[in-house]
Amino acid sequence: MFYGQLSQEGSGGIPEELRPALEPLLETIASLSTRIRHYDRELEQLAEEHYAQTKLLRQVQGVETLTALSFVLTLEDPGRFEESRSVGAYLGLVPSKDQSGERDPQKCRTGGGSGGKYHCIPLWWG
Repeated sequence: MFYGQLSQEGSGGIPEELRPALEPLLETIASLSTRIRHYDRELEQLAEEHYAQTKLLRQVQGVETLTALSFVLTLEDPGRFEESRSVGAYLGLVPSKDQSGERDPQKCRTGGGSGGKYHCIPLWWG
């Protein structure tokens, strides 16, 4: 791990004069990293045992266990939504409107660098 690499003697090691200041910080980082890995494994196990829906969500690139679990637990019962568009509205992911007279078009904002893909950003985004 990173801490082990920095604490080694020789190239890439911590200079002797900086060790008293940096070693306690690096030990804390190592300890926190270990705890985070432990909780990640617990979340994986919880998702697999009790929330099978998360497996499908995790197939989407960038959706990990915590995101999938948060989504499933937030929606609770997806059957209460008549349309998939209702889920977005429930989460606050609705496009803004540009009403003018009889016209009522929806408009979305695209994220910078979206590569031409059209994504709606929540209204509270800015």
